[in-house]
Amino acid sequence: MAAWRSPAASNEFQDTLDRSLAGLIPPCSNAPLYEQVVRPILEARGLHGAFRRLSVEAQPKLPWRCSRVGKAIHTALDEFFGKDME
Repeated sequence: MAAWRSPAASNEFQDTLDRSLAGLIPPCSNAPLYEQVVRPILEARGLHGAFRRLSVEAQPKLPWRCSRVGKAIHTALDEFFGKDME
C-alpha cells in the first residue's frame, strides 16, 4: 500500500487539518444553538460557490476537481439540511 494511502498517513493528515482549522473557525458558543448550526451551513454554501467559480477559472488540471467538490458540497447540504435551514 502506498504511504499516502495508509491509515496512519490519513490519520496524521486529519490531525494536522484539524489543528490548522481550529483557529480559523471561532467558537460561537454564546449564540443560540440554531445559529451555531446555521453559521457553518452558510460557510459551506460559500465554499460551494468558491469551488464552482474555480471550476471555470482554475488551471487546466483543476477545474473538474473543483466542479466535483462544489457539487458534492451542494448535494450534501441539500441531502442533510434541505429546505429546513433556509
